[in-house]
Amino acid sequence: DADLPWYMREDIKSPLLDEKKTAVPPVPAHAPAHVLEFLGLLASDYGMDNLLLFDMADLDENHEYKANNRGVDYIIMATGKSERHILKAATEFRTHIKHKYQVLPGTEGLVSTAKTPAMRRKLLRRARKGPSSTDNEYGRAANSWVLFHHDSVDVHLMTADRRQDLNLEAIWCRAEDLHLYEQTPAPPVDSDHIFSGVRYLHTRAGPSRGLHADAANASPSGPALAPERHLERLLAQPANVGQSTLTRLKEHFDTDFRGLGLLDFRAKYAFYKAVHLHCPEAVSFDDAEAALLEKYASAAAAGDMAREKIDDVTEYAKLLLDSPAIGSGCREDSDVALGKLASFISVLYRFSSDRFCMAANAAFIPLLWRLTFWDTGAMVTPRLVDQFVCGRQVAHTPSGEPLVTLASNNARNVLTLLDFHNKTAGTGSCLTPQFKEALMYTYGNAGKWDDFWDEWNSVFFPDSPGPASALTQWVRLVVFLLLVGNRAQNLHFLNFYWKTGSAVSGTFTECFEANGLKFGSADEQQAFCRAMGLMV
Repeated sequence: DADLPWYMREDIKSPLLDEKKTAVPPVPAHAPAHVLEFLGLLASDYGMDNLLLFDMADLDENHEYKANNRGVDYIIMATGKSERHILKAATEFRTHIKHKYQVLPGTEGLVSTAKTPAMRRKLLRRARKGPSSTDNEYGRAANSWVLFHHDSVDVHLMTADRRQDLNLEAIWCRAEDLHLYEQTPAPPVDSDHIFSGVRYLHTRAGPSRGLHADAANASPSGPALAPERHLERLLAQPANVGQSTLTRLKEHFDTDFRGLGLLDFRAKYAFYKAVHLHCPEAVSFDDAEAALLEKYASAAAAGDMAREKIDDVTEYAKLLLDSPAIGSGCREDSDVALGKLASFISVLYRFSSDRFCMAANAAFIPLLWRLTFWDTGAMVTPRLVDQFVCGRQVAHTPSGEPLVTLASNNARNVLTLLDFHNKTAGTGSCLTPQFKEALMYTYGNAGKWDDFWDEWNSVFFPDSPGPASALTQWVRLVVFLLLVGNRAQNLHFLNFYWKTGSAVSGTFTECFEANGLKFGSADEQQAFCRAMGLMV
């Protein structure tokens, strides 16, 4: 067509404009749908390259890193063109998950305020001076490695240089594929340049460099190591490390510890906690607690101490749950744990103008509720229900017996405290839908079925969800009842909640008809049919 401008004609389009197709790795049939979705987004929408997918189920049980990825089923790795490219792709990827799944993914390494290398060089040219040694990030620039975690999937976005330097593929690949990721060291360069071979001396930052020397090259009698290096050395120990070795490592840590800032004190607590969880004889619970409080007696620990207190209360709750010195599986353990938590908060805020807010750290309220019960078996969790709904095989044998021991008085007191917080904080309810579901599942696992059905009715009152969201809740309810395996409650569901039931929550049939006689997804339909078939 002669009337068509030249820049819109396909016949004169430059071949340089042809889009490069990024190869997407094959996805296992049992993988959830969002794995393929993430791969498609990274390859097609965000322009990432060199995509790899690792299935943790392919690793042998005796693999060195099998136990370190209990909460991860799939690992995706992709390469970006630059730090700015990764920042843009990571921001859009995070926004996509937020709007589609109504949750923010766990994110590490994403820095939106960092200066790019080009901007740093431009500022230096304006100031007419060369870069100082402290401006050198030595290949670890901001946004050169960004990690996301969402629903048992880890996504690593890296620059090409950072990916080659880390070589994470060699960690999670199968043994027979290890040769594909082996790296050969660069050959030494024979040069008569004045700085050849001594560049590490030329770029030293000063006398404090000795505190951050490599742990592999240091000896107990040599230069002091940074706390982070001691922690890395501890975590590199085998699983069967003995008490004598842990005691020796702790002595070296205490000898080198200087307490120069908040990071040092955080590393000390992480070190003490790791030793305590493995061997309480080497580091007692009181020692770990003292390590967590030590920073508040030091003038060197400067920073946002109000936020630090809130996060430390959450860390202390995690310590109470994980410590072998606290939990033994009885109701009295809940009294001890909650008493210690109350004393810790009292000590932390006794002479402070700060006020503790339970909702300031989103992880604290679920941890507080978790302190009210102890496992007596393989309890049915929301994660287990998610796996069933996604079509994965769930290794769970219903027993029909209570799977947790619930301290009823403590549970009632915690809920009363949360209700009081909602009324006085003035920020709305701090109980998320995820927490309410976990609360309901706790009652079901404990055999408190009256409380379980009361919580189920509260899902629909006073704010009733839409038909699609409500139908998803019905599907998850059926799956939970199947996995718990209480036949009396299965019959109760069929008699009172199938077609004629509660005036509050309605019935499954009413909800199914309100949603147009269709499920929200194929996974939900298959999960519901499979659960009902096994239940009946």
